[in-house]
Amino acid sequence: MIPLVLKRIAEAINKKDYEQLDELMTPYLSRLYKHAIANLSAQGYRIHLEVDVQESGVKKEYAQFKAGDPEAFDNTIPYKTRREGYSILNSEYMSIAFKRDRTTKEVKKLKFNTSLFHDWCAFEYGFVASANVKVNLRKGSRVVDSESGVMQIPISISTPHYFGTLGMINAVSGNEEAMAEEPFRWRVCDLFYIADWNNANSAAKESKYTP
Repeated sequence: MIPLVLKRIAEAINKKDYEQLDELMTPYLSRLYKHAIANLSAQGYRIHLEVDVQESGVKKEYAQFKAGDPEAFDNTIPYKTRREGYSILNSEYMSIAFKRDRTTKEVKKLKFNTSLFHDWCAFEYGFVASANVKVNLRKGSRVVDSESGVMQIPISISTPHYFGTLGMINAVSGNEEAMAEEPFRWRVCDLFYIADWNNANSAAKESKYTP
């Protein structure tokens, strides 16, 4: 799956196919890449990527279950807004979002409360892919930069958020009960840690200016 996804992303970038990027990526990540492509084009540059990845070169780094309101995990919402509305408990395999009006007693029960599986939920997986990459940067007909070699590409994929694990099961199976929700699919939610970096940068800025 990961080799094909990376190949399709490279093709979409080469063709400036924004619809394809929207299909392959989450809205936040797609917006970042479309903005970068548009900036290059505005300066007269054009990038061409070739990415070759074998399944044997893909290693899983982590798996995470996310429980709680989708807004708490939505990077299209400013970090400050999410921070003011939600807190997130993180462990190695799980992230639990809860509204800040919860009491301390209620929060302590969350880790072991089966009601979590009847709340909004999603899955995220992280991988590192060893890829043979060729990059050409052109301005007009002139090649201004060209690189090739083996690159380690960190990539994360996630599902949409579904209401309860049953909602996710219905979506995966194509059950008619899930038709009101988003069809099940995996989309790239981070590439080269750009989303993580932006989140961490926003958190650092918020911490710096919050008394």
